[in-house]
Amino acid sequence: PSPYAYLDQYQEEPETAPTTIGGYQTLKKTYSYNPVPDDADELVKKHIIGVQGNIWNEYMQSDERRDYQAFPRAVALAETGWTQNNRKNWNSFRSRMVEDFERMDAMNVKACRNFFDVNINTHVYDGTLKAVLETFYPDAEIRYTTDGSAPTAKSELYTQPFTWEGYIDLQAAAFKNSKMLGKVNGKKLYANLISGKQYTTTPHWGWMSGDIFGENDILGADTTTLGLTNGKRGNIASFTPWVAFSLNEKNNNELVFSVDLEKPATISKVIFGTLYNPAFRVLPASAARVEVSTNGKEFKEVAQTSYTREYPEHGRKMFTDVLEFTPTEARYIKVTLKSGGTLRNGIDCRKDSPGDIIPSDLYVDEIEVY
Repeated sequence: PSPYAYLDQYQEEPETAPTTIGGYQTLKKTYSYNPVPDDADELVKKHIIGVQGNIWNEYMQSDERRDYQAFPRAVALAETGWTQNNRKNWNSFRSRMVEDFERMDAMNVKACRNFFDVNINTHVYDGTLKAVLETFYPDAEIRYTTDGSAPTAKSELYTQPFTWEGYIDLQAAAFKNSKMLGKVNGKKLYANLISGKQYTTTPHWGWMSGDIFGENDILGADTTTLGLTNGKRGNIASFTPWVAFSLNEKNNNELVFSVDLEKPATISKVIFGTLYNPAFRVLPASAARVEVSTNGKEFKEVAQTSYTREYPEHGRKMFTDVLEFTPTEARYIKVTLKSGGTLRNGIDCRKDSPGDIIPSDLYVDEIEVY
């Protein structure tokens, strides 16, 4: 099952983890897997005889890399295979994992150590976007800073999700008895006028809908924290944070992003990010336009520009673009992004569809308004 048991996928922040095939499933998410769904037909339940952890080796050049990908999630799958779902308990499991790591260390198993670190996320609570920190190590303290400095045992203690203002460089680590357990994890967060707000897009987003909250969520299941306004920008390590759009002649090769500020505000800048990855049929926006309205009906254009891109010879690149304009009052905002153009099928990308020239997709993250 893809959301839980592919151990070749990322299990910690892709920006800092060893490169692998993609996806994202932590130890906690793997442990939450129920191979015998409660609502399954009783006859079906009788014929489910086991579980499988899938681990493809394309990105694993050594025994240490295979250890890192398989463990500790293989332990979670083993317990899942031998334990009825109603008897599984995450808190009990993570308490026992402390000794399991000692056992793996003694056996020279080079397991992923995210268990000792802090995972940084964002989530909308009652309409407000907040930063959420979590460590899997039982009864550990989370200490954090917002200025990019490394946290110590005397740094701010995390007790609950919190709001922030503007741009922060959030750094966090887990501590036990004033001793740091793992490494420091960081994430840059961007608060702006549309942080956490619902929005609409034309066309609707495709197979990637942006980052998710909650270890047990299947990708895209979170309906409150949407990928384009979750306070985090995309990266070139993983597709998970990005929102994917298929653009073609039917939608005028354009993406239209619309958002309601809920009350008038003075705005003067829009920032957005798009991705270059031609092998995956993705090109960045070639042009952008910003329109505003006070009533949601009549819109006026306040900014428009086109882009001449410099692409790397190999690999991916993320572009972050800024449109600045004379301060203007607005409640409703439209941001229109133009397709990056076409690709030579079988030359710029793998040819698995007909046609010599094909339209590129657009991957977007984040859209910010100031």
